[in-house]
Amino acid sequence: MKMKGQIDMKPDDCNEIDISDFYLSAYLCCMGHKIKCTRKNGKRTFFVFENKRRVKNAIQAFYNREDKVSAIDYKNTISDLKSLLYSLERCEKNGDEQSSIVSTSITHKR
Repeated sequence: MKMKGQIDMKPDDCNEIDISDFYLSAYLCCMGHKIKCTRKNGKRTFFVFENKRRVKNAIQAFYNREDKVSAIDYKNTISDLKSLLYSLERCEKNGDEQSSIVSTSITHKR
């Protein structure tokens, strides 16, 4: 199965995981995982999640279609993430130095 986004696995002693797959990130938020911040690498935005082990288990469940989320929560989270990305883009255009790392609390628990 081809994965659209990219997952940046950090060293084992780091408890963070960077994910650029937009829809996977929305799913993770729906599952209760919080975005710690975002990072830019060129044009690609990474959503940074903590608790790498739990997130990796959720990623496996996502690709194996082993878990379900509320359709309305998923839709709302996608809208929230799009708004976040749009805000980051506007900050970059305005020269805001903090645009590359932004704390956020987008989450929709089941």
